[in-house]
Amino acid sequence: MPTLTTPPKPAQVLPLGTAAGMLARSGRVCAQVLKEARRLSALSIYNADFGRLLSRATELLDEIDELLVTVHPEWYPREFAMAADLHRTLEQLEAAIPAGFRGRPVAPVTRG
Repeated sequence: MPTLTTPPKPAQVLPLGTAAGMLARSGRVCAQVLKEARRLSALSIYNADFGRLLSRATELLDEIDELLVTVHPEWYPREFAMAADLHRTLEQLEAAIPAGFRGRPVAPVTRG
């Protein structure tokens, strides 16, 4: 069984280019979503759009986390740091939501 100091066997990881590309793309999209959510938060706009942005960021971070468990941290230190930074940003945005706006249902994002 691989440990943090022992890289996993090649069959347990995505090809380097594939994982790096997927992580970079998801990271860029998530950063843009969080940037827009941060803009709304700075304006104290905690509406359905804000909630959908946080939901989308959560989905993207779940995708990123699923990819990260397939790669070794020593091979992808920037990607692990990027994910940690995105998680912190999301947590900060969630913590800034005034109590009166927490727990409100958010209309789902429809994708066609």
